[in-house]
Amino acid sequence: MSILIHIKRENGAVSFEPVSVIAADLVVWVNQDKEAAHWPSLSPNQIGAAPSANSSDVPAPGPTVAGAKPPYSVTYKCLLQGHENETGTINVFNPFSPASTANLPNAALNQPLPAPVPVATGGQSPYTINSQLFQVVAGGNIVQQGQGVGPGLTLNATADNTGLTVSGTPTVAGTYTFTFDATDAMGLNVQQTQFTMTVA
Repeated sequence: MSILIHIKRENGAVSFEPVSVIAADLVVWVNQDKEAAHWPSLSPNQIGAAPSANSSDVPAPGPTVAGAKPPYSVTYKCLLQGHENETGTINVFNPFSPASTANLPNAALNQPLPAPVPVATGGQSPYTINSQLFQVVAGGNIVQQGQGVGPGLTLNATADNTGLTVSGTPTVAGTYTFTFDATDAMGLNVQQTQFTMTVA
């Protein structure tokens, strides 16, 4: 996906819009400044004063520190003489995705989960949980169902861009299945993955 970065002039000051992207995105600069051209150092070409053609699209930048993994931030400058104080920031995140396995570790009845269980990873905080539904089956019968991820369990949104986890103390024996719909700060969505946990 191509992410637009707007270059604006307000009250005489030029700003390069900060953006958040995932590593697979492309970025494109759009110059809305009618007074001057600009050349972001990550762009292969200068962009004329508005109205002007956009820059060529380029891959999201890699980390400035060797071996670093998302999330990370890259700051860039304008290459044109006299524009040295113009800078922009691109924040790069991992994709917001369901956890690698939908079969969650077994849990003990009426015992706290030993650690939060990841059910979605990556993306950008804050996350919004739009809906969640669960069902517990024991002996071939549905013994409980409703909103949430299961009796005694909670779906949690992390604040550090690591995704969503399930925690708590399961209070009903059986096979828990649940789904949820969640969106991260970039508008990326995780939904329709069915997770399973056995509680005994």
